[in-house]
Amino acid sequence: MAADISQEYPMLRRLIALIALLVVSACGKGEPRSSDRFVVFSSDETRVAMARHHWMGSCNIWGLCSEVTEHKTEHEWELVTTPNALSPSYTRSDINWGSQSRFSPRLSGALDSLYFIQNDTHSYLVANTHEVLDRDSTSLTRRYTIYIYQLNGDGTPQSPDILFNDTRPYRVSCSEGSYGSGGAPIQAVPSPSGNHIVLVDNYQACNETTTVHLELFDATTLESVSERWLAHQEPPTEWGT
Repeated sequence: MAADISQEYPMLRRLIALIALLVVSACGKGEPRSSDRFVVFSSDETRVAMARHHWMGSCNIWGLCSEVTEHKTEHEWELVTTPNALSPSYTRSDINWGSQSRFSPRLSGALDSLYFIQNDTHSYLVANTHEVLDRDSTSLTRRYTIYIYQLNGDGTPQSPDILFNDTRPYRVSCSEGSYGSGGAPIQAVPSPSGNHIVLVDNYQACNETTTVHLELFDATTLESVSERWLAHQEPPTEWGT
C-alpha cells in the first residue's frame, strides 16, 4: 500500500493545512470596510457634504490587501452634510458630521460625483451613482441612478427623488478580447443658481460620432423644461484617438 506522503512529512502536512486555511479565509464573505469620499463644499461655501462608501473586502490567499488585490462586494453608500456652517478657518479634521442619524439610509452601488446646492432658495444634493458589477463580469453595460436629495433645515437629507434610473454602456469592445472605457455616459449637473439640473447623456462608440442628449429639469419639481440632441466631433480612426 502506498504511504500517505503527508504522514511521512509533517512540515508538508502543516503547509497543506495552512494553504487550505488561507483559501477558506479568502473565499469567505470578507470584512466590512468603509471609506469617506467626495467631500464637497456647498455652492455658497458655508457647508460641506460627504459620501461614505461601504463594502465587504476579502484579501487574496496570501493575505495581501490593496486596491488591486482586495476582492470587494456588497457596495453601498450614504450621504451626510455638516449640521452647522463652517468656521472660515476650519480644517478638514475640524468637520463635525454629527451623529449617525444625520446620514441618509444606505443604498446599493457607488458614487461617480456629488454636487451640493445651498442658497436662499435651494438646498439639495445631486448624487450620480452606478451599479458595481463583479470584477469578473464581462457585461458592457451597467445601471446608472441619479438621486436628488432635498435637505431639511438642519441639513439632513430627505428621502431622495430619482431623476434617472437605466442602463448605459460603460465600456466598449473595438476588437475581439479588447475593452476600453466608455467614459461617464450619464451625469446630472446643477446650474450655478440651483434653479435647474441638466442631464447629460453622452456616449461614443469606437468609430462613431459622439452623440450628446441634454435635458434640462426644474430643480424644484424635477419636471423636464427642454431638451436638445447634439452630435459633434469627427469619427476617430481608431479607439482612443
